[in-house]
Amino acid sequence: MVTAIYSLSQVHGAELWLLFWLVCVVVYLGISFLIKHNRTKKGVKNVLIGLLIAEVIIDLMWAIIYYHSGTYLNYGIGAVYGLLLWIPILVVTLVIITAKN
Repeated sequence: MVTAIYSLSQVHGAELWLLFWLVCVVVYLGISFLIKHNRTKKGVKNVLIGLLIAEVIIDLMWAIIYYHSGTYLNYGIGAVYGLLLWIPILVVTLVIITAKN
């Protein structure tokens, strides 16, 4: 999210990037709390910590992909593939956190 917010002033369409991020977070939390073990006090804490860890990982990946030279590198339509990394990272986080709970 930090990379997406940073991009607001530099990248045309960064608002859609933030919207995509938000929709993924809402879906992650919705699916997480459908599972009984994730609704306990400890489970909620683990789900939120998992979300923060996934956010840090994807933010670092997005920074490396899009800002590796210090300025935004425009990949055109190919930039979508970097954004789609958010989905498998959230899925893996959900599986790990649910198994832990």
